Amino acid sequence: MSERNQSLSVSSALSTSYAVLTLDGTASGARELANRASLGLAELALTSVAGGASKVTWYVCRDANRDQPLTDEIETDIVVGSTAGAGGCAATFDGAILVSTGGTIYIAAKLDAGTADAVARISWAV
Repeated sequence: MSERNQSLSVSSALSTSYAVLTLDGTASGARELANRASLGLAELALTSVAGGASKVTWYVCRDANRDQPLTDEIETDIVVGSTAGAGGCAATFDGAILVSTGGTIYIAAKLDAGTADAVARISWAV
């Protein structure tokens, strides 16, 4: 039986150097990511955007060292929300198969300038 609408989220501070966000279900209390899953959506919700940040470069990877990327780097304009200093970005992966390591997946992200707080979220089906 296929499971739908599984998701994980985690938060981290972002700057102009890559931050690695660990999505393993621990922080959110969510179910572990399956070792093999069909990736649907990855998104970054940003708050406290400061210092002229207008773009996010990010990708999904299998390891915390960023040595095993699962997607290409995505450079995305920050879509500014109606709340001052808030915005975000998202990418759909149309069911691309990802293979995690022990139920953990990572999102590496950095800004073109300034700082922000980010919540990374991914959704998948198995």
